[in-house]
Amino acid sequence: MAEEITVSAPARLHFGMINPFRRDLRLYLGAGLAVNKPRVEVVVRKNKELSFRGPRSEEVGVKLTPLIEKYDLRKGEVEVRKTIPKHVGLGSTTQLLLSVAKGLLAANDIPFNIEEVSSVLNIGRVSGIGKYAFQYGGFIVDSGVKGKDSATLYMRLRFPEDWRFIIVIPEGRGLSDEEENKVFEAVETIPESLIHEASYHLFVELIPSIIEEDVEGFYEGLEKLQLVVGKMFSKYQGGVFSKHSEKVVDILKKLGVRGVGQSSWGPAVYGVIPPGENPYEIRNRVSSMVSGDVLIVEPDNSGALLTITKQ
Repeated sequence: MAEEITVSAPARLHFGMINPFRRDLRLYLGAGLAVNKPRVEVVVRKNKELSFRGPRSEEVGVKLTPLIEKYDLRKGEVEVRKTIPKHVGLGSTTQLLLSVAKGLLAANDIPFNIEEVSSVLNIGRVSGIGKYAFQYGGFIVDSGVKGKDSATLYMRLRFPEDWRFIIVIPEGRGLSDEEENKVFEAVETIPESLIHEASYHLFVELIPSIIEEDVEGFYEGLEKLQLVVGKMFSKYQGGVFSKHSEKVVDILKKLGVRGVGQSSWGPAVYGVIPPGENPYEIRNRVSSMVSGDVLIVEPDNSGALLTITKQ
């Protein structure tokens, strides 16, 4: 009987970096959260020749070449069934590549190691949020980079599952990988006080609020963190938020959504639905005011799921 391997992976929200530019200090060090949608879904048929089809399949085949060569992968008919929208700030490429890699390695009876696969595919050199959201789910803080090639896992917390987020994906796009690389290669001087302020909001306000399941403390800390991080990137996105995100941020705040921020380079904007509010009523109101996709999502504490069925 033929085996069909399905990998389903969550999107991730990126809450910001502590230090994007100061090379005399520990660089990057970010935080983020896996959410249950949108998702990547990939099917790999085990006893078939290596091939790729479906959305972004040509891109996937090219970018997975180093992995295919390293492990001499010969088997696996890859079908990409669902993808996360590209260049909107939800980690689409990382989740897609890791999903296909996990499925292909399983099809060839090779264990999946997140650190090894990420290194081969050049994933996580600046931010480790995507790869650890894939592997573990939940709330992720990475180590940043100091004297090594890529960020490692600093902290993973199980996130309160009854907290609901709204995600709005307006028209427009964030930076491509190439554009992002140029930003992080730039020599920028930012005040060390901003780095200390961002650290305080993350480690003294945001993280304890998750552990204590204090939703008000969480969205207050997240709002403060987003403002500081936005100041650090304002030169490259035209303000605290990008031009595509700014209007949506204002709309969500006026509707009473809290913890509003821009995920990565945007244009995706997220926020926390306050307890007692109907998330779907808020979604409908936002949909009437914004051209784009509006989702109500839950935290994903599982990460990528692999299932095997016999056909």
